[in-house]
Amino acid sequence: MRSLIASALLGVLLAVLGATAAVAQPIKIVAFGGSSTYGQGLERYDAYPAKLEKALRAQGYNVVVTNAGVSGDKTADGLRRLDRVVPADSQIVIVEYGINDHFAKNDPQTIRANLDAMLARLRGQGAQVLLVGYFGSQGLETPAQKYDAGYTTFSFPGGNDAKYRIANDPQLRTAGVAHYNAAGYDMIVAKILPEVEALIARVKR
Repeated sequence: MRSLIASALLGVLLAVLGATAAVAQPIKIVAFGGSSTYGQGLERYDAYPAKLEKALRAQGYNVVVTNAGVSGDKTADGLRRLDRVVPADSQIVIVEYGINDHFAKNDPQTIRANLDAMLARLRGQGAQVLLVGYFGSQGLETPAQKYDAGYTTFSFPGGNDAKYRIANDPQLRTAGVAHYNAAGYDMIVAKILPEVEALIARVKR
């Protein structure tokens, strides 16, 4: 009798411990993109992925944000390396691509097709996605809607959103180049935080 009770108690304890471990697992977020994701000219802790993780944790979210940005990456590059750098169990992926294609004057339809393929692959794996539009992009809300993804912009240098424009503000860009500095990324994180929180809510459903 005692052995049966002991076995039952052990089973309950293991179940509780298992449930606690499951709850303790952080939500896995991957920031996937080019130099504006990587944080060109900055230490990794000053780039937006690290700042986003810090901001989310300050709000009480148990998350890990991985910086999978590569400076100079175009959409074709991202599509080739997606499976290698974005784990299949990623729960949220922030896709920031297209600006380097734009400056290289690549065909907008090719850019869009590559982004569409990224979203299809990620959503097929069950990840929630936030698509980040780039300066000069048009119609990217459509593939975002197609895959039930979030959509926002960083408002890259020269963008139309005056509140987040940095091209002529040396206080928000790294010296000599049109990339965000730490203060610029603080603004970006403040802007996208509600979008990411909405995706976290989906993950928790």
